[in-house]
Amino acid sequence: MSSWLKTEVARSVPFDNVGNDYDAENCQDALEEIDFRQLRKEPTGFPNNTDSTIAFDDGALTFSITPVGASFDFWYRGKGYTKTSVDSVVITDTEGSWFIYYNSSGVLTASQSVWSFETDAFVAVIYWNATNNEAIWMLDERHGLVMDWKVHQYLHRTRFTQIDDPYTDFILGDYISEGDGSLDTHAQLSIGDGSIHDEDLLHAITNDATPTEPFEQKLSTTAYIPIYYVSGTDDVRVVDATAYPVIWDGVNPIQYNKLDGGTFSLDYASDGDYMNMFIFATNNIYEPIVAIAGRVASDNVAAVINEESDDVLEEFPFQEYVLLYRIIFKTDSNFTNEPKAAMYLFNDLRYLSDIQDRYLWECGYNANAGSGRYMERLGLSMDEAPFPMPEDGYLRTVTIQTTASNTGVMGLYLIGDLVNPVTTLSLSDESFKRFDLAQFFSQDDKLVFKVYSGTFSKPQVTVINQTDIET
Repeated sequence: MSSWLKTEVARSVPFDNVGNDYDAENCQDALEEIDFRQLRKEPTGFPNNTDSTIAFDDGALTFSITPVGASFDFWYRGKGYTKTSVDSVVITDTEGSWFIYYNSSGVLTASQSVWSFETDAFVAVIYWNATNNEAIWMLDERHGLVMDWKVHQYLHRTRFTQIDDPYTDFILGDYISEGDGSLDTHAQLSIGDGSIHDEDLLHAITNDATPTEPFEQKLSTTAYIPIYYVSGTDDVRVVDATAYPVIWDGVNPIQYNKLDGGTFSLDYASDGDYMNMFIFATNNIYEPIVAIAGRVASDNVAAVINEESDDVLEEFPFQEYVLLYRIIFKTDSNFTNEPKAAMYLFNDLRYLSDIQDRYLWECGYNANAGSGRYMERLGLSMDEAPFPMPEDGYLRTVTIQTTASNTGVMGLYLIGDLVNPVTTLSLSDESFKRFDLAQFFSQDDKLVFKVYSGTFSKPQVTVINQTDIET
């Protein structure tokens, strides 16, 4: 018999696809579909994350996934499973991350070994604090069916989590910068609604005064943000959210996450010190907007600005986050507001991407400088010649540190127009002055510093933080 006749005979034999997750209606198509699924080992994941809910019971050490209606479905490498009741798994009382997934037999599993993109159907990640007997975060990992495991792995390791629209999402509001610590509002803020992409998952984070649903959080008009820090060598801990995104007791200066000899702890800053709080959006379903405490406290704000977000993330075992803001607080036990803190300044970091740039760049004068004199590259002889800041074609946010005596105004100019400053900076015997600049540059335009008015005694300017986005 010819192969054509065999195929026709096979196609003429009905195939019962009810309840077995196949689409074929005849035996020939069923064989081809089975062969194709065996070749691809797909799909793996959930058709959606709306027909199930996830939860963790601290007292019972139990993770559960529950149907919203009669059932929920998930797939494992081309085989579909239907769950009609609560599915649960118990972890041990062991510190650290727990990876929750469905294995090759469709069994809900918990392990402290990192899961495999190729062989596991992800469900959630729990971090268990064995000292305080609590899960301090639960990350939603119920990814969909369209994305294959290889693409999922690539996106996870290279693109991480992305903000949906950095120009409109998670806008910082209701803050007062450079307050004197006399009002509670000097240490408060709000954060607008926004969305993040964790590969194929889109999580919409919304404000709610009394959160009950996943990804709801009190964010306005005063944001309540939990603060994470490291204890010991690598144990992650959290301070419950309050009306102030700092670690405070109402008597002493606020605390920072001190690192001493490889051991982390919370320690009080000194009166007059500055410290960082880094604000992130995450896929933590209970409190998705979180803060991580900085590890530097200093009365030199330049030292605090010089701390990078990567420095505080080394001990945090997750990648599903988007960096939103660096907020610098000043603290003093003599402040009269409740937290003994006041926001000094913030950096908007929502626009950071793979082409971000952060570097130290210095210019200055070898002698006294009067009106009209350009800044020189330190160590070089460039008298009266403008020295341009490196790079071009970027939207740039600049924070500078300057030392100067006497009084005057420094101007920042485009090299194509050395008459009209883009912005000016007034200085009066100050060891630090900062400003933010958002300026588009053409291909040939660069920035230079020049004395706009007054007289300075050997001033120097240090660009210590710069964020770029290619235009």
